[in-house]
Amino acid sequence: MGAVDTLTAAVDQDPDGTPVIVLAGQLDLATAEIAQRALAKVPTAGGAAGRDGSAGDVVFDMTDLTFMDSSGLTVLLTAVSTGHAVRVRRPTNVIRRIIATTGLSEILPIEP
Repeated sequence: MGAVDTLTAAVDQDPDGTPVIVLAGQLDLATAEIAQRALAKVPTAGGAAGRDGSAGDVVFDMTDLTFMDSSGLTVLLTAVSTGHAVRVRRPTNVIRRIIATTGLSEILPIEP
């Protein structure tokens, strides 16, 4: 048997209160549910709501994410579809290329 893909997803906060989902490992079909559960913990209304009534910002910190496939993009797009303004923080060059190649960099801005 091969190694099992692993992913950890923790919900944290920036100093300004913006929710941050910290991902580490591999985000793929086998692990996407872990990231979805973390996203479900992020408020979609109330105190975290944006000025325009949106669900508010959420940052996906990908500093320690080593792999992402289309299932990972689905998690990010789910956040967008629920009204979040999504930002991607510190992805690897490979993950940057995935976002750029799919044309999603307009709705998934990347922070250095």
